[in-house]
Amino acid sequence: MTDRARPAHLAHLTNPRGTVKEVRPLASNGTFLTVTAHYSVQIWYTNLERALADACDRIRTTIGRDEWARHLPGLDYTPPCPRHA
Repeated sequence: MTDRARPAHLAHLTNPRGTVKEVRPLASNGTFLTVTAHYSVQIWYTNLERALADACDRIRTTIGRDEWARHLPGLDYTPPCPRHA
């Protein structure tokens, strides 16, 4: 939300663990969290670079060429976390 006085519907959030009951901003950079009725918490990023950085921080390996070709046929091999290659 950029203007709290005039919120706008920009997306429909879904969580496999239940209905989203609350949304809270974590920072002014577009990071926020959701809470479900069963108190499941999920962090969301609206910035792609931040989301990729978080994902890369959590993995131990990167996607291999064979798996890349299976899931992303026709795209040049450019794994998002090259430091784990």
